Amino acid sequence: MAWHYTNKNMPSCSFWQRSYESILCLWNNEKPKINIDQIREPYTSNFLKYDGKKRNGTLGRFGNSETLYRVNEKGVLPRDIIKVPALAGGAGFKERFFLCKTCDCKIFRSKELKNHQSPHQTIIHPTQKPQMLTNKLIDSAIMENQKGNVLIPFAGSGSECLVAKKKNLNYIGIEINPDYVMLINEALKKI
Repeated sequence: MAWHYTNKNMPSCSFWQRSYESILCLWNNEKPKINIDQIREPYTSNFLKYDGKKRNGTLGRFGNSETLYRVNEKGVLPRDIIKVPALAGGAGFKERFFLCKTCDCKIFRSKELKNHQSPHQTIIHPTQKPQMLTNKLIDSAIMENQKGNVLIPFAGSGSECLVAKKKNLNYIGIEINPDYVMLINEALKKI
């Protein structure tokens, strides 16, 4: 799968601009389980016009009858490309956060960064993931009405930990950078 961020721009780049990150989906059993209905996407208005109509050229393809366009009330099957804006520029102002070591290791929103310039010591994760993205990934893996365990092997800024905690799920976040561990722990205290 891939996360396609639609709003990241590098004007200094003189080649194809990267606009995605790969996502690995791993299961600890032979047959993966995915909560499809939880992550279905809206149909296009064009597809909705054809609901219940015959599909041309399908006679004999699937037996002796033609197939019909059928709309699932919960939405279309999810794509393997997830389009969610990155937390860059103004798009991330509401969600991005940083930790200021100088101010008793408190968490602040990115709009307050101007008040914490040098000599303040701040910790900002450069690639904080949007909670909209991590929410969708966690929703796909946890079956409805079930408790699950979420393993986050590279916790970074803790976006996945924050979403798992909001959903009352058990989670384990692994991060080797002690500054980021501090950032995650302080952010989790705010929930």
